[in-house]
Formats: sequence, C-alpha cells, structure tokens
Amino acid sequence: MSALIRRTRENVQVYKTTHKASESYHNKTDFCEICFKTFANNRLLQLHEKTHASQNEFVCQECGKIFYRKEHLVVHVRIHSGEKPYPCDICGKAFSQSQNLTIHKRSHSGERPYHCKMCGKLFNTSSHLNTHMRYHSGEKPYSCDICGKCFSQTVHMRTHSGEKPYGCGLCGKAFSQRQNLTVHQRLHTGERPYCCEFCGKGFHTRGNLKSHMKHLSRGNPYTCTCTDSAPEIRG
Repeated sequence: MSALIRRTRENVQVYKTTHKASESYHNKTDFCEICFKTFANNRLLQLHEKTHASQNEFVCQECGKIFYRKEHLVVHVRIHSGEKPYPCDICGKAFSQSQNLTIHKRSHSGERPYHCKMCGKLFNTSSHLNTHMRYHSGEKPYSCDICGKCFSQTVHMRTHSGEKPYGCGLCGKAFSQRQNLTVHQRLHTGERPYCCEFCGKGFHTRGNLKSHMKHLSRGNPYTCTCTDSAPEIRG
C-alpha cells in the first residue's frame, strides 16, 4: 500500500498538468492523490482517504472502536484500563492525557490563555472559548428533537431523558454535566484550586473567588472575612 501511495503521489503533478482544461474545477474541489477521485469538500475527501488506509487500522480489543493512528488507540485504551500516567505535581490528581494535565494545572496557576475578542473574557481552554462565542453570535447549532428548542450546547437532552452519566465514585451522587461532578468532588477531596492573589485563601469554585474579590474591592484589601460555602450542585 505504501508503495502505491508513493507511486501515485509522484504522478499527481503529471495529473494536474494533463488536466489543465479542468484546472478551475480542481480549484473548487478536493481530490484523492491516490485514485484521483474528486470530492466537494475536504471532509468528504478525508472520509474517502480512510478507505485507502484500511490496512493500517488500529482496533480497540475492548470495544471495537477503530483508529487510524496507533497513538490515538493507546490513549483510548486508558479509558478501559483506568491508567492515568500524568499526575499533577501540585495536588496529585492524575490524568490519562498530557494535555488534560496541562489544562488542569491552569486551575492552580489561574492561567487563562484564550480570550474573547468581543468582551475580553478569559478562558482556560479553546473549547470553552468556542462555546462562549456562541453567546455573542447567537448561534444555537443543536436542536432538540423532543421540544424543538435550539441550544449552543448538547447537554439539554438530558433534561428529557434524566440521564446523569457522571457519577461520584465516593458517594454515588450523579450529575448530568462533568463540570458539576468536578465541583462536587472537591467537597470530598478538600481541593480549592482558585486562590486569592492577595490573601492566599482558596475556594472550591471560580464564582466563590469572584465574590471574595468583590469584597476586597470595597476597601478591605487584606481583611476579607467571607466564607467559602461550597454550592449545592444539582445533577
């Protein structure tokens, strides 16, 4: 297969040269460099190219899911094994992927490298920024088949089904959103990742830290007496 790919890719330039008459057509489409089949967009081309890569598939022996890169399968298998080889050197929490550890460390450092160009709000992940941008654009790409409402995120369907896929391993309480479980688990671990830069006090949630900072801004910069009462997170 690799020899075929090399041979056909070497012929791509010849193919383009001998098809000058349809050059404008190829400017508007994507074509496979192996079999020269044309497609209306790059997404369809990528799906097609996987048919040529069938001999290089990596299959999960637990669930049968197929991957086209071995490293992606390695990461996926950790879902089944529970392996988390990337621990946080600050709090000890471990993760299955290095990028998840990187994001987690921002909860300790307060780093939020992704900013909204519309309002200036900062986020610690690009996905959170993308979701936020829909509030400015009004985009609601997810429509509910049951009630017909449209939403910027996909979690709404769980209000109809009652699904709560994120369960606490310590007390069994379940939640419909992962972030609600994350906040809840801090009640068990005592983790307070949001720290005041003035007095060093830690909080369970960013919202509690913001309330604390507002108190400081009222003229009590180092004598805040507000408490961090952990919120009751609904499932």
